[in-house]
Amino acid sequence: MTDTVSPTFEPIDVFYIKNLDALKVISDRRRLQLLEKLMQHPYTVKQLASELAVEDSTKLYYHVRLLEEHEFIRVVDTQLVSGILEKTYRATARRYEVEKELLPNNPAEYSDAMQLVNAMFEETLEELGRLMEYVSAHADDAERVIPRGTASEIARRKFHLTHAQADEFIQKLREVVLSLPTDTTPGPDKLEFGLTFAFFPISPHEPPPQE
Repeated sequence: MTDTVSPTFEPIDVFYIKNLDALKVISDRRRLQLLEKLMQHPYTVKQLASELAVEDSTKLYYHVRLLEEHEFIRVVDTQLVSGILEKTYRATARRYEVEKELLPNNPAEYSDAMQLVNAMFEETLEELGRLMEYVSAHADDAERVIPRGTASEIARRKFHLTHAQADEFIQKLREVVLSLPTDTTPGPDKLEFGLTFAFFPISPHEPPPQE
């Protein structure tokens, strides 16, 4: 478990998921939600419950403990509240990546990886659904809800690329993501945007038959 650190703690740029136990921990939709919140701002468990509309905050302590044990988050402040030590948590990194060596090579690892993929895309679909419902319910005031010209993009495409071209594309995509502002402070002139992407070979490369 991590030690308490200063409230001025700043997350590192990237945290690499290096073992299956950590992959299993993050392959849970609720824990993904908690981590995303803590990537934006420090929170106590009670504050996280309020942010996620969870009525009973005690249901979150188990998830927070697992995230802390595997160093996805850490304590950045503590204070006594009515005689009880209350901890404030923060994500340890601005982004998280799975080590290439951990990508599935056997059925057990495949199952763990797919749980993470499912959790990520379920959360994305729910966020899109909430946005569409909100916009539909405020159709008469759409300009205020999402100002005209606000950037958004949903797309799916297929490509035929060499390994070198695929590596080059991924590198450029990472550079674009890293170029985005790291300031997560909300503001009256800011909208919160989401980014979910998957880039992968649809079918394995079959070597040509030997003559």
